[in-house]
Amino acid sequence: MVCTIESKVECNRRAQSTQPLDFFFDGRGLPTMKHLGTSLMMGLLGFSPTGNLDRRERELAAVTPGTLTGKVFRSDTNQAISNSYILIMQEVQPRALAKHFDLRTDEKGHYRFNELPPGPYTISIYSWSRKQSDVPCQNPLEAKTIDDGKVTVEWQRKSEAFMEIVTIKGFSIEANRETFKDFDLSCK
Repeated sequence: MVCTIESKVECNRRAQSTQPLDFFFDGRGLPTMKHLGTSLMMGLLGFSPTGNLDRRERELAAVTPGTLTGKVFRSDTNQAISNSYILIMQEVQPRALAKHFDLRTDEKGHYRFNELPPGPYTISIYSWSRKQSDVPCQNPLEAKTIDDGKVTVEWQRKSEAFMEIVTIKGFSIEANRETFKDFDLSCK
């Protein structure tokens, strides 16, 4: 029997089940296991309770990704911020191993990140305003957002707009959970 990572993961997950061993055939006509409760049977099939997975594969198999969803808005005007850019980066060492994910909000300021590995992240939200008076934080050197986000405002000559960047460190994504978070870009 050929054992892919997926089938190893499934076999190892089922190996910890206390339910009896049942066989059935999948849609391709290959024998598969409904429950693996017996180490002996697994051994006969070429599997072991610790599996034929190496340490990294076991770690990956144990981690179930999470989801982050919400809205970017300004509480001072109760206005959604469309087309803002969100960049989230894992807080891991060394930084070269950090994964990053990015997207733009829709016309109503909504966003959704799927399949995020659990752990701490730094989230940066970028928004643009044509006039400096339209920037949510007028005095960014002294201000923070409600989420204790650090605020930076700079003029971008190419886009001819003021860009506000809100950076929030230590934001946590949990395994196998959908996290709802609305980000307010107004200063407190």
